[in-house]
Amino acid sequence: MAEQSWKIPREQIDAIMEQSEFIELDCFGCCTVVVMKLPNGFTLVEKSGTISPGEYDPQIGRRICRENLRDKVWELEGYVRKNAYDAYQRSNMSVGGGKTQEMPVVKPTRAAID
Repeated sequence: MAEQSWKIPREQIDAIMEQSEFIELDCFGCCTVVVMKLPNGFTLVEKSGTISPGEYDPQIGRRICRENLRDKVWELEGYVRKNAYDAYQRSNMSVGGGKTQEMPVVKPTRAAID
């Protein structure tokens, strides 16, 4: 039997982004705020801005905020996946008499989140 993959597929993040609700605000002619409501109701907030109102482009601000929100979602999903991984490891490390072996150290790699 093949070992379970613990990677978070890009498609999973795409689905969360598509199912989420967004409120986008352009503030003071130099700042963008985007509020994201995840499918489970949890909210995330991101902001971007510029020093000079003359250089402010709200579309760029919204794009930056959404990219940053995507990274936050990926980080949160990684946290959830890591908890599941740890529980899986603990359940497979059980030895007779209810004692557990020390869990091996797992070093994260960039490939693990792509």
